Amino acid sequence: MGEKNLKRVLLITSWFPADVGRRGLINELADAFADANVEVDVIAVEWREVDISPNDSGYSHKPGVNVYRFKPLLFSPLGKFVGRIVKWVGTSLKAASTTCKLLRKNNYDVVIAIAPSAVWAPVLICHLFSRAKKYLIQWDFIPYHQRAMGLMSGGFSYQVLLLLERVLVRGFDVIGCMSPMNIEFLKKHYWIGA
Repeated sequence: MGEKNLKRVLLITSWFPADVGRRGLINELADAFADANVEVDVIAVEWREVDISPNDSGYSHKPGVNVYRFKPLLFSPLGKFVGRIVKWVGTSLKAASTTCKLLRKNNYDVVIAIAPSAVWAPVLICHLFSRAKKYLIQWDFIPYHQRAMGLMSGGFSYQVLLLLERVLVRGFDVIGCMSPMNIEFLKKHYWIGA
């Protein structure tokens, strides 16, 4: 990252493996920071059942890496649409409270986020209240992904999610993509210049 005196990092993600033996980009990144004596806090809003752990929040993944994990809120007595709203809005708001506490307690040098619309409230809070340098690893364009998978139509909820993700993406100081095609897609669909 080029930071000489990096001391503390906040990672915000929609996935952090519950099983320490499972490897992924975000836990490998957290481990690399910890191995370099950088303290890491992870806000993980888990969307996949396989990654939901009994440890809901506040446990140590390894020395130097503290994970705050949030299970999705599931509520469907009023139908699928309301259930989806509760899941996306409520779960992110639940994680926002912990994010606020961590920002009050710690002075982060860097905030790194993945999938900003899936964890929108913690990302928005960091945009508003943290002076840390903000990095985005943009590997998945959530509204487009949800629509392509048939999980969302192109209607109102899609448009709201797309607008939210566009606004959140523009709040980062640095955006990293996984391929040149992703860079072009980002520039074309997310109001990002050169």
